[in-house]
Amino acid sequence: MVLFVIKRAPHISHFTMARSMQWAFEEMILIFSPLSCLKLRRRPKTRNSVMEKSLFEFEPFADNREINVFVETAKGSGSKFKYEPELGLFSLHKSLPKGMEFPYDYGFIPSTLGEDGDPLDVLVLVDTDVFPGCLVKARLIGVIEAKQKDKEKEERNDRLIAVHARSTTWADISELHQLPSGLLDQIEHFFISYHDLHAMEFRPINRKGSKHAEKLIQKGIKRFQKSKSSPTASEKQSK
Repeated sequence: MVLFVIKRAPHISHFTMARSMQWAFEEMILIFSPLSCLKLRRRPKTRNSVMEKSLFEFEPFADNREINVFVETAKGSGSKFKYEPELGLFSLHKSLPKGMEFPYDYGFIPSTLGEDGDPLDVLVLVDTDVFPGCLVKARLIGVIEAKQKDKEKEERNDRLIAVHARSTTWADISELHQLPSGLLDQIEHFFISYHDLHAMEFRPINRKGSKHAEKLIQKGIKRFQKSKSSPTASEKQSK
């Protein structure tokens, strides 16, 4: 047994000494062996590989074919938040007019890309309050297919719909048509009004179930993989 006794100098506070000891033990790894009583080895300064990964690059599916959803904007929020992969944090993107708020939790499925070049959007029905950056394992139930149009172009911008996999309120919901029609009308109306604020048209064109929604995710995964394998503009210039 090895006993260390550390004596505090009178001019050093207990708090300062405690912080210094914490740093010392975090920075050093103690290795005991029969041949040497004590060896000190400095721990390499490497970050956790999981933390270095962008949220955009996480797996799109969890266990049991549940989808992984990172929430960007929580239900009831009057502000839209956006994930910034270069910074590794969420920024305030837009503020909604007074009285307007997100009807449900809004986020994206990692390792996917939509036709607009962004990760696939998904609206998740959750029983409790969540926050930007929260990972929600969800059950995909369908999609609201829609077209988005501005002054320059028109493109598809579908809204996938899912429910929290451990939800009690939505436990019996497995397909989009099982939701009250009025709830889906509310969701569509919100996105129509939201885009109208930014001089854009959001036009719902169809509602489809979980099988079609999963096909859209598979297409989104292929787009993402293709974008990762394609050379960037800077790489092209260097060749």
